[in-house]
Amino acid sequence: MVPAVLKGCRADWLQKYTWPFTVLVAIGGLWFPKLGLLVIPVMLGLIVTSFFRGRYWCGNICAHGSLFDHVFGRISKKKAIPKFLKSPYLGWSIFVLFGYNITRRLVAVSRLWGTAQFWDRLGFVFVASYLMVLFVGGLGAILVRPRTWCTVCPMGTMQRISYRLGKWVGVANSTDRRIAISDPEKCRA
Repeated sequence: MVPAVLKGCRADWLQKYTWPFTVLVAIGGLWFPKLGLLVIPVMLGLIVTSFFRGRYWCGNICAHGSLFDHVFGRISKKKAIPKFLKSPYLGWSIFVLFGYNITRRLVAVSRLWGTAQFWDRLGFVFVASYLMVLFVGGLGAILVRPRTWCTVCPMGTMQRISYRLGKWVGVANSTDRRIAISDPEKCRA
């Protein structure tokens, strides 16, 4: 059985302690919506990182993954993730749905440009999505497996797109590292 809290090469200090960011934005953003603006540099960071390193962000920096592994992972049922959740069709459908909702909300907020409400409303667009991920991903983490949400995460899909672009341009090829190990348990040491 895979431990709920990853050890060794998979869990450095950053991955262990980024989870409060998710809670801060999702819950704190209900009272201080501008906290959602902190998600913009996160999105830019994961897109740039993935251009060179694929889904590196997911396993090493992601605040949601940290929350699911290190908080919800302790109470997770640790069941096998159902096959339908691993379907690329579901992942792409959720990506399109998220993209549509975010775009729709950003267009609505753009009409407030120049008003006092603009920055609060813009921040709340991201607070709402973090709150939804906290709720849905948290349920998946508890009822199924800590990283259940990660199988359909729109940010993971966005990272795959960015990585493919990096491969196409030839940048990712120079930063790719292949690791082969005969004993997978040594990686978790």
